[in-house]
Amino acid sequence: AGPRQAALASIAHIEAGARMNRNAMTPDRVAASGFTLVEALIALAILSLLLATVFGSLRVTSRSWEVAARHSENNEAMRLGLDFVRRQIEQAIPLRMSDGNEERLLFMGASKRLRLVSPLPMHAGGATIHWLVFDVAEADDGGRNFRVSYGPVGALREMPGPASADPDGMESVSVIDGIGGITFRYFGSVQEGTAPRWHHDWSHGSRLPQLVQLVIHAGRDKQQWPEL
Repeated sequence: AGPRQAALASIAHIEAGARMNRNAMTPDRVAASGFTLVEALIALAILSLLLATVFGSLRVTSRSWEVAARHSENNEAMRLGLDFVRRQIEQAIPLRMSDGNEERLLFMGASKRLRLVSPLPMHAGGATIHWLVFDVAEADDGGRNFRVSYGPVGALREMPGPASADPDGMESVSVIDGIGGITFRYFGSVQEGTAPRWHHDWSHGSRLPQLVQLVIHAGRDKQQWPEL
């Protein structure tokens, strides 16, 4: 009985091992070790969403860089324009010209317009003094530009009046684009013996003002400008 039982036990062990191998190779078990079609589609959908998010972020970042670069260029143009205006006003020359009765100062300041004599840089007409006019011009797009017109002082054939036209042959360039307007004010004594104060008009002064204030008003883009 002993050998027979041992043989039966061996046969039973072999059959059990065979059953385990068959179960391991069934289609259900093979499928369980990989991905189903539904799982693959879900994974692809998630990957597509992630890629769309990444590329969307890249587009937003690119646009942000473009806006920042444009803003930086505008600020640099503003700085250069204001530096030019400040330099020309600081270098104003107290040149006088006869109006037929007396010699008067070639500096005529109004609240919306300033005319003076000042040397221009070498690249803008040579180291000679010029007649400069700062005012506002209407732009083609309906906005307003802060412009400067200039010409040689020799073009002045007679003493200009506060409301007289500028001489022929003057050139004009836009210093700052897209503004709402400008306001000039002048500090000093218009005539000798008077106390210095702020004026909106300096058309008949016997001397140059001590200070000139320029306020540039915001245009349609709401750009804020520092006072000069």
